[in-house]
Amino acid sequence: MALFLIGCGLGDARDLTLRAVEVLKRAEKVYLESYTSRPGASVMEYAKLLGRPVGEALREAVEEQAEQLLLLPALRQEIALLVPGDPLAATTHFALLARAKELDVEIHVLHHASVFTAIAETGLSLYKFGRTVTLPFGGAPSIEELILRNQQAGLHTLVLFDLSPRQNQYMTLTEAVRALRSLPAIRTLLSQGTQLVAAAALGTTKQRIVCGTAEQLECTPLDPEPRCLIIPGALAHHEEDALRLWRPHRES
Repeated sequence: MALFLIGCGLGDARDLTLRAVEVLKRAEKVYLESYTSRPGASVMEYAKLLGRPVGEALREAVEEQAEQLLLLPALRQEIALLVPGDPLAATTHFALLARAKELDVEIHVLHHASVFTAIAETGLSLYKFGRTVTLPFGGAPSIEELILRNQQAGLHTLVLFDLSPRQNQYMTLTEAVRALRSLPAIRTLLSQGTQLVAAAALGTTKQRIVCGTAEQLECTPLDPEPRCLIIPGALAHHEEDALRLWRPHRES
């Protein structure tokens, strides 16, 4: 028997791979993890597509009760955990994989698209991204140094926005820009007319990408969630050309 970590991708329930559907239909228990990111479909929508019950796995279940809920049952039956995006994009799920190995639980990972690949649609080269940072509600001075290190190395910074699905709370673009501008060194960087790239619902039919200065983006409504922001580093010519595509008033 085994535990399956299955990526949902970025879209709705129809984005599940054929192999994933096969596993999900035969597994004894299926859970949808909904706290590391907002799933593209609800528990009910996945249940309808699969023709079977799907449970919801909250943070406590995955981080504190993983052995009882997922790992020990997987010693005698097939258990599947659906994860938004790619199942190993969050360190939480690699910790689950590592613990499964320690307990001799057979584990399989079915990878899928995630924000870390979808950002290529902005035209910025994936190999030029530095360390990703997460901007929590209330701000975090600790990310200031990480962003500056990326800038000094000429690397782009992907800024992920905080979220709290149980409270239906998702950081807006306006909140994120204001939080970044509250950090002295970042405020100086953004005051130099730096072009930022913001994206919402990447990989879905509702995705939006927009490019502009901090002042412009702070006043730009950007829906739906999840949202993210990119602070570009040194730009190659083809990247500069690509960013023009996302400015509200394209340059000729």
